[in-house]
Amino acid sequence: MPLAGFARYSVAPISALLQFTSFGSTVGLAAHLRNVLFLVLCCVLVESLLPTPRMTIDPSPVCPRFYGHIFAHIIPNHFLRACGLLLLPMFISVSESRAVTFRELIDDPKPAEEIEYAKRGGQSLKLHVFRPAGSKPGEGCPAIVLIHGGAWIGGTPEAFMHLARYFAERGMVAVNITYRLAKAGENGVDDCLIDCRSALRYLRGHATDLGIDPERIAVLGDSAGGHLAGALGTLTGFDHPEDNLAVSGTPNAMILFNPIVDMTEGEWIRFAVGGEALADRKSKLPDSAEDIAFAKTLSPVFHVRAGQPPALLMHGTEDKIVPVSQAERFAEAAKAVGNRCDLILLPETGHAFIVPNYKSPEAAVVSAAHDADRFLASLGWLQGAPTLKASAPPAWKPRK
Repeated sequence: MPLAGFARYSVAPISALLQFTSFGSTVGLAAHLRNVLFLVLCCVLVESLLPTPRMTIDPSPVCPRFYGHIFAHIIPNHFLRACGLLLLPMFISVSESRAVTFRELIDDPKPAEEIEYAKRGGQSLKLHVFRPAGSKPGEGCPAIVLIHGGAWIGGTPEAFMHLARYFAERGMVAVNITYRLAKAGENGVDDCLIDCRSALRYLRGHATDLGIDPERIAVLGDSAGGHLAGALGTLTGFDHPEDNLAVSGTPNAMILFNPIVDMTEGEWIRFAVGGEALADRKSKLPDSAEDIAFAKTLSPVFHVRAGQPPALLMHGTEDKIVPVSQAERFAEAAKAVGNRCDLILLPETGHAFIVPNYKSPEAAVVSAAHDADRFLASLGWLQGAPTLKASAPPAWKPRK
């Protein structure tokens, strides 16, 4: 079969072409062009290995067989075969990401690049940036912002450093962020959210220098970090006076692991209101109309509306910290207005199952990371299957 005829009747080039034209911007053009060229090379190699059948040539220039016949006579098969065999490994090596284990990510000595995005209350707020190997300014890679948990009052960016390294291996600019922690009489949960929004604005405002596509920025968070990630995608306002409001502080996708989405429920209202209610954890829960109204302003489930970013929402059915009903309510609200929200409920799974080197076994963290990877791939942001593998022996023992 001539080259043109083979390409015309192959499903793969059509699929690649559809993917190639699926983005509204030219970002990622090089990657998609590489894939199209890879498919063409495969067609050339197959053409060179197949015998040319006897057939009648339609002299019309619009006929694919006409061009295939001319092409076959201009370039001999042995030349095509040699080119194909020499170049195919190069395309395969570029197209495939290498497999990596958590042990390798933990032992990786390369530190994150630290960038100060704001200074507030005497504290330097930093981005901890991991870039894909060989990335350059202006390249336009998708980005993922990882927000640690810790009930807004604790935790550090170290919790997600290993996951950030993994997503950088997959071709994303991965960013862990520092934000002011809540403290009675000083900072509230609203300040945590304000800082996270400022970090997103900084990334967008410096997208070219960081090699980021400003229209492909995902947020990923766990527990309180999941709340902040969900709030970034659903709430409006919570802007710092020094922010450039012309730059969007809303993500393009959300990956939420056991997030708190209703701050009016149970002990969470104490964190939302702050002040004495947070300082004295044994005091009566705030229950005034004003306190409940304020907690609602910080609760993503009460701010779901059409047109918000697509979301992956994962929750353990045995979570004793955040009721699984919160995840179910958020997913129902999102789907009711036509938003994409992929809800995955994990049986016999507790809280914080995505955090490496914590309470979950490595295999469970790898599985959750694969779900996040596949969600990003479904958006067209990643190529191929997840490459994170469990270590042998495991990289850590789950904490009691």
